[in-house]
Amino acid sequence: KYLHDFFVVRGADGLFLDTPAAQAEAIIATLHKYKLRSDAHFAALPAYNVQLRATPGAGLLCFADPRAPGLGYRVWTE
Repeated sequence: KYLHDFFVVRGADGLFLDTPAAQAEAIIATLHKYKLRSDAHFAALPAYNVQLRATPGAGLLCFADPRAPGLGYRVWTE
C-alpha cells in the first residue's frame, strides 16, 4: 500500500525527500510515527523549484531520475 509518492535523495546534509509540497506535512507526520526512539529529524524545507533537464545542472540538488534513463535529471533550484 502506497501512501505517498516521493524520491529519496542523499544530499550533503542527509537524506531529502523530493515530493509535492502539498504532501510534505502528511509525509512528515507518517515518518514521525515510525521513527520510535531513533535520532532522526524531519522538517519541511522551503519550496524549491524542480527543473527537469536532459543534462546535469547546478542547483541545491541534482540527480538522475531513477524511473528511466531517458527521463534526464531533476535539479532543485531556488
